[in-house]
Amino acid sequence: MEGNRTIWIVGIALLVLVLVWWKKDKNRNINQYKVAVELLQQQNDSLANDNRLLDEKMKQIQWRTDSLQQLVATKSDVIKNLKKAKDEKIKAINTYSNHKLYSFFAELDTDSTAVK
Repeated sequence: MEGNRTIWIVGIALLVLVLVWWKKDKNRNINQYKVAVELLQQQNDSLANDNRLLDEKMKQIQWRTDSLQQLVATKSDVIKNLKKAKDEKIKAINTYSNHKLYSFFAELDTDSTAVK
């Protein structure tokens, strides 16, 4: 009986050792996971900050783009108006009689050095 008792004690001692080792290993894994989670959280915070900065830059670029598009539209309208005025003047000249054309061109100063 003494041998069975020794085997039981050794078995229980081994079981306790295995449970203690498993508990320490489990705690080590948990700590490793906690460290990994903290690192991932730091990376996430850094990326969120970068994203906010990029969003702000995008808003500034979008505002500038909109301003430039408005400027282009305004300049385009000015160009259209100038072309329209030029075309109207050309159409008016096309309707002139020979006598009126002569008078029109006679009033032009063709001497570039002329003093007015």
